[in-house]
Amino acid sequence: MMDNHEVLVLRPDGSAYDSERAVILESGPAVLVDLLGVRAWSISDPGLCKKLLSGSRTSKNPRNWPRYPSGIAGKWPLVALVLLKSLSTTEDADHRRIRDLVAPAFSTQRVKALGERIEEHAGSLLDALTAAPPRHATDIMEHYAAALAAFAMGEVLGLPERMRPSFQKVAAATFNTTLDVQEQAANINEFFRLIRDLVDTKRAEPGDDLASRLVTSHDQDRALTERELTGLLANMITPGHVLPAGLLGNAVVAMLSDRSQLTHVHAGRATWGDVVEETLRLQGPVKQIPMRYALEDIRITDELTIRRGDPILIPFAIFGHHPNLHGNTTGTFDATRPDKEHLAFGHGPHYCLGASLARLQATIALPALFDRFPDMRLAAPAATLPRQPSALVNGYAKIPVHLNGSTT
Repeated sequence: MMDNHEVLVLRPDGSAYDSERAVILESGPAVLVDLLGVRAWSISDPGLCKKLLSGSRTSKNPRNWPRYPSGIAGKWPLVALVLLKSLSTTEDADHRRIRDLVAPAFSTQRVKALGERIEEHAGSLLDALTAAPPRHATDIMEHYAAALAAFAMGEVLGLPERMRPSFQKVAAATFNTTLDVQEQAANINEFFRLIRDLVDTKRAEPGDDLASRLVTSHDQDRALTERELTGLLANMITPGHVLPAGLLGNAVVAMLSDRSQLTHVHAGRATWGDVVEETLRLQGPVKQIPMRYALEDIRITDELTIRRGDPILIPFAIFGHHPNLHGNTTGTFDATRPDKEHLAFGHGPHYCLGASLARLQATIALPALFDRFPDMRLAAPAATLPRQPSALVNGYAKIPVHLNGSTT
């Protein structure tokens, strides 16, 4: 039984993440954690993680969880992430059907075409930073990383300009685990109000964008139910805004914390792609996303069995820290590392559709930023930078920098 095991209570503000990660890694292949009052098994063993993500012993469908829905509805702040019917909560035929509707938006051809617009927008953002009057420090998270991610997601979905700031705000709040049940409910209500507005707009003025195609799939093709349409849009908007921004911000801090990594890139010993992959390994933007559920009893060790119906968390950002994969240097950022294995984008049928787009954003944005501001410095030690208030995502709330190396 879950109650017979010690429980690691995850801090909702994300402030204890480094110590929580150490406990999970040191506690064996699985440890019981408490996520805002819900207990789940956190799996740290690399092989077991992959098996549970790709095999048939667990499911993302919350109907396999005994607490669904009465045990969490109105009682758990993260209930919307579990109850939405979307890519992240469906399996098998339903999952394939929904995924097939979304996948063309992330084809190689479309991502490449979008890359040209991302490059232009990155240049515009950097122009604005260059032209801005001198200031004490510039928040590169707000004015570059988050702004670029919001632009890219807006372009993919065809979000009207008037809606983009509001969607960016509610997306960030969805992953804010310091909000209580009532605050998160209010945020979700506002989120769905915006989605209804978006759907009505696309019905009236469809375009060559993902949101328009999904509305057509519901209205004309009957390929999506109303619940699937709204859930899928929410499922695309939230991570599409937050996670690419987190990846870019984490990479910037890593490079500014150890400038020898920039030397490796300039000397040709590593590429910006290597920098992105090493960031994904060491500081992936996803800590964990609720949740998987055991479809049968899963024996982990002689003393530990995950019981049917137990919820399971895969700690994606911890995977790349496991010493079995990267040995004694696992905690060191090294862009020249030959093996950068990670689970930052998941594994198996639920592998992130937006992975190529997130990588592209980062590999465009990083060289553009460091070429424009080669003397850029952090305005505060990396260890003191405020983190995202979340037990789910791994990133910085602010990254203040001196763009030209000045401290005034």
